[in-house]
Amino acid sequence: MNWAWDVNNENLHGTFYQTRLNDPGYNLELFRMAHANDPTMKLFLNDYNVVAVEASTWDYLHMAQQFKNANVGLYGIGAQCHFGNEEEPNAGAITHRLDILSQGGVPIWITELDVQAQDENRRADFYEKALTAMYSHPNVEGILFCGFWDQQHWRGEKAALIMGK
Repeated sequence: MNWAWDVNNENLHGTFYQTRLNDPGYNLELFRMAHANDPTMKLFLNDYNVVAVEASTWDYLHMAQQFKNANVGLYGIGAQCHFGNEEEPNAGAITHRLDILSQGGVPIWITELDVQAQDENRRADFYEKALTAMYSHPNVEGILFCGFWDQQHWRGEKAALIMGK
């Protein structure tokens, strides 16, 4: 049973539909169609470089505000969080970026969370720092990992939480 949809993944960074249809507002139309199809579904934006790094945080906030103001059924925003190799998550920076995104007035979900460290204890510390900062934020409603098992993790053993067959 579905309860939430990522209507058009990474639409801040991609313009596939807008370009093909020559309609810069088509992302809003996608949300309108999804909301009309099932008004009970929680509709999300979802994008990257908005919490792990601040490259697009402000642009993403403006997009969230645009969607909320357009009354197209936006429930919340997803923030993909891929930390770099051996990059220790900075709790203060995470909180600051979540504070910025909170100005959108909708719940935040952390999506695709992963860190990378060769040493498993260091990796555990990285996950703990990131998770503590994220779960401590009042607007974060949920957190999803982007894999956990070394045998199937897209970033391999250095990002896994569980090892073995």
